[in-house]
Amino acid sequence: MPSFETTVTEIRDSPQGGFIVILKPHELETTTNLKEVLLEPKFAMAGGKIHHDHIELFCDERPPIHEGQILMVRSLDPHGE
Repeated sequence: MPSFETTVTEIRDSPQGGFIVILKPHELETTTNLKEVLLEPKFAMAGGKIHHDHIELFCDERPPIHEGQILMVRSLDPHGE
């Protein structure tokens, strides 16, 4: 299972309610299913989007992480198949 470290670069309020967590850098294909990705430390997320230069994670509640924190990302589906 491929894994890499990334940094929480921003946590902001979402206009639709909840929070958006921005992670940079990342090594995921933009077609990777975020349901097939494990984050450590774990926290509840309600979805997200993978962009070429960052990942946006949508959370209903403020996650127990902070800006500048390093997260481990483990992908179960590295090719988005």
